[in-house]
Amino acid sequence: GIAEQRIKAVAYADRFAGAASDGLYGFDYNKEYPNFNSRGGDCSNYVSQALHESGFKTGNGWTYTKDAGSHSWCNASGLKSYLVWSGRANVIAQG
Repeated sequence: GIAEQRIKAVAYADRFAGAASDGLYGFDYNKEYPNFNSRGGDCSNYVSQALHESGFKTGNGWTYTKDAGSHSWCNASGLKSYLVWSGRANVIAQG
């Protein structure tokens, strides 16, 4: 259920928060996913990882490989559009 997915997403975020983590895991990123920090930022990639690890299935344009991610995987606007289009999220405010 959604509660289980939330717990998994938070656990993933705690484990792979990189420099923001408490150091228990060596401030490391998950090597199973691409790291876009050197290519303009990693925020949407990180959120996509947490969603995927909590049970969201890849597909329909939301995908990644070891070296790359789709527009909807690694771009904030693309991720928001994908989540709304797929019915997995709703826009509750715009500013």
